Amino acid sequence: MELILLRHAEKQSGFQEDPPLTERGLRQAQMLSELVEQTQLPQPSRLLSSPKKRAQQTLETLARQKALALQIVSDLQERRDNENRDEFRSRVQRFLRELSKGSGITYVCSHVDWVFEALRLIPCDVDLQTLPYQSWPTGHFMVLEWDHGLWKFIKQGDLQL
Repeated sequence: MELILLRHAEKQSGFQEDPPLTERGLRQAQMLSELVEQTQLPQPSRLLSSPKKRAQQTLETLARQKALALQIVSDLQERRDNENRDEFRSRVQRFLRELSKGSGITYVCSHVDWVFEALRLIPCDVDLQTLPYQSWPTGHFMVLEWDHGLWKFIKQGDLQL
């Protein structure tokens, strides 16, 4: 099982509750599809997104290109206003536990707080709490492979334009 953990592309700023992607963000989403086509990222078998518009839009081009359903997963939502830290951690941990039981290549698109919490919880062959793994601008991704109870770090990168 491989996991491509992805922070959504650049969103519009302002006071919208659920802002869409900017033009740059839409180009980043297109770049994701191009990286898959160029085999710089693996071919997905599943695409999982937070319910937020910006996360869905980040994966929509890839979903169309690969004729895959984009699955909306409420557990991928950023920390909710009424959710304490322990509840948030439990939700992320539950998702990761279920994910590790799967197979194939899964793209997961979420938000920076969710990603940071996941990095604290993922048992990995490298320390994901150290500096090289702690920079997550919009459009950043990390590729991990599940192997006998441990995630192995493969690579990370950004959706550069």
